[in-house]
Amino acid sequence: MNGQRTVKYVLSISLVILLCGNLRAGPTFRDDFSDGNVQDGAPVSWGWDDDGLGERLVTPEGFRLVPNPDMIPSAVVLDDEGNDALYAGNVMIRMQLRMDSPLDWGNTGVYFRAARTGDWYMAGIILNQLFLGRLNNGTWTVLSQPTIPGFSPTGQDIIIEIDVTDFTNATGQRTSQLEVYCWFPGQTKPAQPRISVVDDTFTQGTIVLYAQRCSVTFRWVEVFTEPTPTEPVVDFNGDGTVDIDDLLRLIESWGQDDPTVDIVSDGVVDKKDLEVLMDYWQQDVNDPTLAAHWALDETEGSVAYDSVGLTPGTVLGGAVWRPDAGQLEGALEFDGVDDVITAGAVVNPSKGPFSVLAWVKGGAPGQVIFSQTGGVNPTSRIRGLEPA
Repeated sequence: MNGQRTVKYVLSISLVILLCGNLRAGPTFRDDFSDGNVQDGAPVSWGWDDDGLGERLVTPEGFRLVPNPDMIPSAVVLDDEGNDALYAGNVMIRMQLRMDSPLDWGNTGVYFRAARTGDWYMAGIILNQLFLGRLNNGTWTVLSQPTIPGFSPTGQDIIIEIDVTDFTNATGQRTSQLEVYCWFPGQTKPAQPRISVVDDTFTQGTIVLYAQRCSVTFRWVEVFTEPTPTEPVVDFNGDGTVDIDDLLRLIESWGQDDPTVDIVSDGVVDKKDLEVLMDYWQQDVNDPTLAAHWALDETEGSVAYDSVGLTPGTVLGGAVWRPDAGQLEGALEFDGVDDVITAGAVVNPSKGPFSVLAWVKGGAPGQVIFSQTGGVNPTSRIRGLEPA
């Protein structure tokens, strides 16, 4: 099966003072702002528009935002073309900042999964309180707002971390675990977050620093994230081909906000999604969010090839290829005794949730479908299954 190959990776972003060329209408700077503790991993461009909202200054102490009265200056991560960079999937944002002379309800922090339309998640500090909120269609919702013990909003540094972990809930809907930590420089990160919320409103967007009714200096910022896949997810049922089944699935959600088939991620399933789908019509594709895909459509040999990654499986124990069986283009028959497919590491379970899907037929209670070697459960085998 021909597939689209994608590479998953982690960006580690922190900040030094380095001005660069103009990538958009307003000023930009590339790389990092830092108080001298440079932590470069993957430099990015930050930019803003000449909007009169206040000053943005790259200083020896960090990146400083100074609002005009009742204004909100900000800076956004840019992509290689100078547009707002979109991110989806698991994200961690960590920053050290200091507020100066905040007015009533002065606040600062970061918008994430933010959109130009003005919808976003928002996390940071309001005076001496940590907060997490959401702006959606003009409605502001406070998800949590606890007090930070021992914190003064005038001249005291604090470290804030926002973790976003995507997962699929019991109804098959994609949702997110949002966690916010805070601690002071010189301390270790707490074992438990101060805020922990599950919310499914936004699935992707930009990362934006901001200040409102206070001046703020961001000493440094780090972002660990996985960019939005460059290839769209168009094979909705995962059968490896874009066909009438996928078209019917898209039509079922026409005019609705259904993230599972909203290919361009603009909040509505419409002709833009249909146009992208038809670009892949009758093509063999692999879901670009997959870390590995063993199609099991070989006819012989001891290798089960990984069509999207670099982790082929080794077939052991005498398992039999059945090219005329299975859900799609063949299957592998196991005897329930010692047949197994082994493969190298694909994901690290300690890094966050992941999903495994397998088409199976037969089997018996107590038989293993999938497990990990070297973890809590040392058994790692797929066995006891007839062709699906």
